[in-house]
Amino acid sequence: MKAVETQTYKLTAGHYMNRMFRMYLADKWWILLVIVAPFIGLSFINLNFIYVALIVVFLVLPMLSFFVWFSYAFDTECLSAIRKGTMRVDEDGLTRFFMDGDGNCTGERRYQWDEFDEFEVVSGEIVLYYRTKRYAFQVIPVDSFENRENKELAISLISKGIGVEEEY
Repeated sequence: MKAVETQTYKLTAGHYMNRMFRMYLADKWWILLVIVAPFIGLSFINLNFIYVALIVVFLVLPMLSFFVWFSYAFDTECLSAIRKGTMRVDEDGLTRFFMDGDGNCTGERRYQWDEFDEFEVVSGEIVLYYRTKRYAFQVIPVDSFENRENKELAISLISKGIGVEEEY
């Protein structure tokens, strides 16, 4: 059985949430427009609505972004994606090994290929998107593989496992 294991890596929460926020805003940009646009339109009738629009932009929208943060930041998949560890990619799925500060394995989690529906290789990362959760994903940094052959083997195994052809 073919298998590839990464070196130990750790994603920062900010990196994960930055990627998640970009995905969220790409889908939900129109909500922000719907919230602010009426006040901008009403400001042509009464200039006081400019202040209301500014209040919405600088108070309400940040509160909505905090709601998004807290609804996803404590999700199990998010927490497991940012913990220090290694990832083994094989023909049956992924195994994530969690490490403590000393490099000792503290646990593991097995992911089957049917849990993911797509993946992409972008900006030095392999990103695997969950089938059931829209804004949850696993990230494997490309530089965590020992060499280029291991990286290509991992991408090939992921592509076959998920059933999606990815060009990189």
